[in-house]
Amino acid sequence: MKRIRIYFKLIVFPACVALLAAILGAAIALRYIPYGRPSTQEISLPLSTVPSSVSLSFSDMKALTDNLVFFVNPEAGADYISISDSFGVGFALTSDGLVATGASLPVSAHKAATSDRTINDTQRVSDARGNAVVIPDTGLTLVKVLDASLKVVPFASYEDLKVGDTLVSFDQKGAPDLHRLVALWNHAPDADGTENSEDITNFLRLDGERAQKGSPAYTMEGELAGVFDVKGRVIPGQVIQDKLARYIEHRNFKKTFLGVRFLDLNPLIPVLAKSSGGGVAQKEGLLLKDGRTRVAVTKGSPASVAGLKAGDVLLELEGQRLNDSIPFQMLLQRYRPGTEVEFLVLRHGGNEEKIKVVLGEQ
Repeated sequence: MKRIRIYFKLIVFPACVALLAAILGAAIALRYIPYGRPSTQEISLPLSTVPSSVSLSFSDMKALTDNLVFFVNPEAGADYISISDSFGVGFALTSDGLVATGASLPVSAHKAATSDRTINDTQRVSDARGNAVVIPDTGLTLVKVLDASLKVVPFASYEDLKVGDTLVSFDQKGAPDLHRLVALWNHAPDADGTENSEDITNFLRLDGERAQKGSPAYTMEGELAGVFDVKGRVIPGQVIQDKLARYIEHRNFKKTFLGVRFLDLNPLIPVLAKSSGGGVAQKEGLLLKDGRTRVAVTKGSPASVAGLKAGDVLLELEGQRLNDSIPFQMLLQRYRPGTEVEFLVLRHGGNEEKIKVVLGEQ
């Protein structure tokens, strides 16, 4: 009898526990397959970096996966297509089939599978020269899913995102991963600290594992917050939205052009305050400053024509303070070329002046 008890403790009981854990793990895994069966229960995803109160029901997950498109190459005569065979994921931009993806799509024919189990042919979106259309600064390629009716979700407004928000991303197989938004103002300027007014230098920063290039990240409200780039950074969804609007309207990705190079003073204010004993001589804003290889104000640019010069500090654009509320480059792209805007500028001599600039195109 004693030998039987020892056998139960050392072998049978651990085996039962392991079996129960395996069944529970399999149930949770099956729960999150996009084409899995519905469930009325909510399953919590207790990641160490995510609040334990976060849970996703089947309907929540389906609302997010409805925006996804999976690229597959089905074998001839195959009776079914499995998402596990997907070699890339994209997300719907328009209901009539325009999709963005970070996947390297093969030249050979492929198809797109959607969450409603429809399978459609795809077509590469090409420019006048026959080259694939890639959204600048994102690495996302445009693809057309033929004869499709896709689920489009809104882009999250940058101002509505908050540090601490929970986001969910999906890999190319449709597997979800939760993240916490830990920074909205994650600068990536040049080595000399300066930035170009037309370049993306601000990215959302999430904790947890880096997702694959092109993987979309959604808010819990079902909005597209951003997309992972090749370096594991998250490009704000609003950047993609602005570029998409211009492509649909003009079939190009030309940017609104100001033509300045600047040093963002806002992150330096706490340092300056500490070093000066609490009194900071310089105000918040963007100091127009020469970079290592480029000048502060591009010759012939709208900024140059309006009289902006190195040493000027941009304080406001159309009454909005140029502080940490929103990246300047993102704010600038909200205005279309040809628009006249007004800057409040701290001139090199110390006086504030309002200067009007007619924005150009680049």
